[in-house]
Amino acid sequence: MTVPGSPPVKGSAAALDAAEKLQEAAREAMLYDASGEDVISLSITHIRPHKTTGSAEIIGAIIDALTGIAYLDPLQVTEVFYVEEQGEFEEYHVTVNSP
Repeated sequence: MTVPGSPPVKGSAAALDAAEKLQEAAREAMLYDASGEDVISLSITHIRPHKTTGSAEIIGAIIDALTGIAYLDPLQVTEVFYVEEQGEFEEYHVTVNSP
């Protein structure tokens, strides 16, 4: 799924609004049946016109926001691939995989 704008960042003032936007996109995409006990991997590509906050805060906030939508427990997320790319407009792409 692609979400326009900045991703959620743990501890930031705008984190709640960004998390809600991600949750809405996840529900629309019907990402995953959150009732399973599977192992999950996330792939995150953050496209931005300028340098951003540290990746750890972004990854943590995305994992938290998708809990209960894409998986039941954040401990199910065992792999995360995170890439930042330069772009004209800020957006990010999240892919949830269950082997």
